[in-house]
Amino acid sequence: MLTVKPAKSKLERQEGMNHLWISYQPSMGATNVRIVLELPAGVYRSRNLNGFHENEADEIVVYEPGKADGFFIEIFTREAIDCGMKTIRAVLLLEDRHGTQHRLEQTVSLEVADEEDMDDVRIDDELIRRLKDLPPPGDGDERRDEDGKHRFIRLAPGPFSDLEKKYRIEG
Repeated sequence: MLTVKPAKSKLERQEGMNHLWISYQPSMGATNVRIVLELPAGVYRSRNLNGFHENEADEIVVYEPGKADGFFIEIFTREAIDCGMKTIRAVLLLEDRHGTQHRLEQTVSLEVADEEDMDDVRIDDELIRRLKDLPPPGDGDERRDEDGKHRFIRLAPGPFSDLEKKYRIEG
């Protein structure tokens, strides 16, 4: 079983940010568990926030599948992309103890909207709580964009909107 859940029901079309919770329940004795995430054009992702290994093919590799039930991925936009429904696909690849290969796919639709249309966004409070409970990244954390350069986080001083207050992660 594979599940993909966004923390917010919408993603802003320009400089938007959201988080995906990807959970799995591989069969007993599963080995060689890998997860591939396919994103629409103009949507990017960070490395997984739970510290799982990621190989050169950007597959998330879970060496001990029984010890964790999922992980978070931050997705974001940089430049403006077209509004509308976009599809995100997660693929779980695993090999069981008998050497049989298994492939599970799960898709989730996410609306990309203008900033003005974000008022009715739905937020999954349980996912936000789990996200806030994650330990801070360690010194060896490699948060880089697809060009291999460090991503910069721009902090804007001033009051927060109601949505920003609800979605804000202190840290």
